[in-house]
Amino acid sequence: MYSKTDFGNAQINYKWLFYDNDVESSEGLTLAISPIYSFPLTRTSRIRGLAEDVRVLSMPVIGSLVRGPWEFVAQASYDIASGEGSVDGLAYGIFAVYNTTDSLQLMAEVYGAELSGDGFVDVGFLMTRAL
Repeated sequence: MYSKTDFGNAQINYKWLFYDNDVESSEGLTLAISPIYSFPLTRTSRIRGLAEDVRVLSMPVIGSLVRGPWEFVAQASYDIASGEGSVDGLAYGIFAVYNTTDSLQLMAEVYGAELSGDGFVDVGFLMTRAL
């Protein structure tokens, strides 16, 4: 048995905070757009099976609301993929944090994805590749 090592996928990301209703305090609503471009970094990583030859452009919109010890973050993203066997999709989720003390936080996250294309079959919460 041997190990495979190489670089995986690289990402270029930019986050634009276009709305912040309360700059002076740590509470309030913020909205941002954060486009991400992901691509395989090296040809050898694709040959070794460490990275797929797929490029993905994600266009997430992120909202954050802070009220007292509570913080809620929601995100929705449309992902455009190119490459052999690639599938476009929609990803979404919500994340909640309750700050009990300075050193203890309670967190919960719910997320999902909807994929398009003939290569996937919808089986409820799970998406499986059709053979």
